[in-house]
Amino acid sequence: MILSKGWNISNGLSTIQLTSLVIFFVLLVVLICSFLVIWTYKTMLKNYIDSYQEATLIVRNSVQVRLKRLFLTVVKNNQASSMEKRAVEIWKVRYKNIIQKDFYKEINNLDLFFKDVKFQKPNFKNLKRSAMIKKNLKEISRELYIMFKEMDKILETEFIQRDTRIQVREILNEIQKEALLKMRDKSIKFNHAILYEWIANINFAMTRIDNKIQLGMYGDSLIYQDKTNEQIIRLIRMLDLFETADKVLEKTLPNKIHTIKKQISETMFDLKEKTLNENKIQKYEDQFNYSKTVIQRSLADLDYSNAFIQLSEILETISDFETNIQFEEVMKMFVESELSNIHETFQTAKSDYENGLKAIKSNVKHNTTHDKQIEFENIGETLTKLQIKWTHFYENFTNYATYKKKVNYTILKNELIAILTPLSEVYKKMIMITRGLKNSNSALVQVENNLNSLKSILVQNENLCHKFRRISYFGNERKQNEIVLEKLLRVENQIHQVDFNFTEERIHIIKSQIDNLRSETISVKNQISNVIQQALIAESLIIYFDRFANRLNFENNFEEALRNYDNNNMVIVIDQMIKNIKQYQREKR
Repeated sequence: MILSKGWNISNGLSTIQLTSLVIFFVLLVVLICSFLVIWTYKTMLKNYIDSYQEATLIVRNSVQVRLKRLFLTVVKNNQASSMEKRAVEIWKVRYKNIIQKDFYKEINNLDLFFKDVKFQKPNFKNLKRSAMIKKNLKEISRELYIMFKEMDKILETEFIQRDTRIQVREILNEIQKEALLKMRDKSIKFNHAILYEWIANINFAMTRIDNKIQLGMYGDSLIYQDKTNEQIIRLIRMLDLFETADKVLEKTLPNKIHTIKKQISETMFDLKEKTLNENKIQKYEDQFNYSKTVIQRSLADLDYSNAFIQLSEILETISDFETNIQFEEVMKMFVESELSNIHETFQTAKSDYENGLKAIKSNVKHNTTHDKQIEFENIGETLTKLQIKWTHFYENFTNYATYKKKVNYTILKNELIAILTPLSEVYKKMIMITRGLKNSNSALVQVENNLNSLKSILVQNENLCHKFRRISYFGNERKQNEIVLEKLLRVENQIHQVDFNFTEERIHIIKSQIDNLRSETISVKNQISNVIQQALIAESLIIYFDRFANRLNFENNFEEALRNYDNNNMVIVIDQMIKNIKQYQREKR
């Protein structure tokens, strides 16, 4: 009836209406109070649960165990410094104060909540008390964590040595497996007792290393570890030498001896030379058979040093003989095919000298000095002496070939070098002097400076390719660099011709060519720089990416990046690394 008529406030409220309002507000206050009580109790309960969990972590912390370890390795160890010993004593006092005073106090406060009803009442005082207990326990936990990390700095040497020992133990386990396979292989004959003793000594040394680390004697353990590593490396080489020796003694050297015999029989027609080399290879074959017996005996006794030395010596001896035989054949082919070309080169050199001398004498307008002429004439004397040497060499070799005499190709090579090297120097001097004929021409000087500048850049390009060859082969860039250099040399040869005149039209053409060469040179330089920069950026990103090694799919992404890097796909590597790094960083946040 009240709802249907509504409330007429202007005429005043009836008793029923006033009663309804009072009941409403009372219920509202009760509801709010109930909510606050429930929220307060819930928050208190959560704080106490968190406090209990934090207290459990504190009880289980490793600081006390670490203190005992430090007391053994530092306080009782005469090798430790006084500063380290003092630090351990301070940590011991700090830990005792934190646990006995602060921690036990908070544990007692926490215990009162479960025992005393008044601390379970949901009021502001108890709420504040629960929050304070939680805060204090977290602070204790933080202090213990900081103390634990500080202790790690002193024990860092121990951690490194323990990690090293674990890695060495893993390697030794693999070696023992391989040694067991060798002992089961009936085709490999050696003294098993010696190998057993060798491995047993290494295992004993590993146990001693553990003891030294346990006692905190890190210096002694490091010495033991180094000596043990030497023995393990020696054992690895010994086991590998079985396969290497078998391959060399049963396949490589017998095949070499057979090949050399066949080469001597098929390629040497001089009977005296053929007989001499056949006797040599027979001598080396007898030496090989003797060395083979010695090596197998040394392998049976696990005498690595003697077996390795004997194997290296016989392999080097036969390989050297094979090289000498091949060298003689190569030199013989070279001389027979290039003899006429070298003879023509001397004829060309003589002609070039005569033309150069004429140009110097007739080039009065360029103010050629008398000293230049004398210097050029001296080159003629050197050229004449080389011509005489060459004629003598040419006639002697022709006679040897005609009468099929034995030729010492090592001496032949040295004689050729003694003739051709000075001839090359003579050509260089001739070019330098004839180039200097027109240095008074300002246009020529400017062009030469521009060409030298471009040469310098091309050399820098080549040096960059060589310096960073580990990054890329630079095949395309080097080819472009060589093409530009060839163009530059053509221009250089053109302007140094004796009859070349610097007319306005020719100067314009040369400058245009140099401008084109400069653009191509800079382009090649930029390409090389881009390849280097991309590779360096890719390397930096790969190194940075390694810090996400514990993330999902890291191995797949890392291997894919390395494959692309090996294939010189640096842009793909950079894009992939940036994408993956951003993804992992977002996951971290």
